[in-house]
Amino acid sequence: MSATVGEYRTQDGCSLKYRCWPADSQTDALIYLHGIESHSEWFAECARHISGMGIGVYALDRRGSGMNSMERGHCSSYRRLLLDVLDFACGISGRHDRLHCAGLSWGGKLAAAVASAYPALFASLTLIAPGIFPRVAPAPGEKARIAFDALFRPRALHPIPIKDAMFTSMPERLAYIANDPLRLRRVTASFYRESFKIDRLLRKRNYQWKTPTQVLLAEHDRIIDNEKLQTIFDSLEMEHKRILLYKGCNHSVQFERPGEVARDIVEWIGEVRQTDD
Repeated sequence: MSATVGEYRTQDGCSLKYRCWPADSQTDALIYLHGIESHSEWFAECARHISGMGIGVYALDRRGSGMNSMERGHCSSYRRLLLDVLDFACGISGRHDRLHCAGLSWGGKLAAAVASAYPALFASLTLIAPGIFPRVAPAPGEKARIAFDALFRPRALHPIPIKDAMFTSMPERLAYIANDPLRLRRVTASFYRESFKIDRLLRKRNYQWKTPTQVLLAEHDRIIDNEKLQTIFDSLEMEHKRILLYKGCNHSVQFERPGEVARDIVEWIGEVRQTDD
């Protein structure tokens, strides 16, 4: 099933695009948040599997990313990104009994922040190789330039320090990534500053949120620090949680194990639904 493309309007009047893979059942729906470089289409194969198992998928393109051409790579306030997710979720909440959220990489960090800020919004959370503790970062000199520009030239663009081979070892997916015209390769100094503020928010709240959470990790992840994520997972003060490791996988498990990722998300939604009932 191919996706339909839709638009929604945010509280500040911005029109943002998303991809939707509907399902026959309207009981549960999944909102997907993508990574720093990627966009909603990178989740397409997983989304098709998930919708085929009865859960509709709404994959949002972050403002300044993917199909949203205005102010590419820019973010003036992390709170606005949280509100974008809230605006969309509130807009579709009348169509579904329960909303769930999945976030991949940087989108996993954003998903955790949304769950922390709006604890009643989602019935479950799936964090896929979440970017809460990255292993890659700008070099010291680049960090200094970003800090300067954040003060004086907030829209100045800076490279994202992720190499293609860190995502996956699959040749066809590497070719897709390399030639993807919607991929972000640079973000603004302001985006880096606001991303740091999300880190600070999660740290200030001791990496705690109330939404039932599963974490999906890739064994050979070169982008994310799995050991630190395991520590945070162990500290989550919630009864309903689980963590799964995809052995032999690189960071982009949605490319390498799409059927398995989809099954685990749907299974988790089912477990949470049974607990609620």
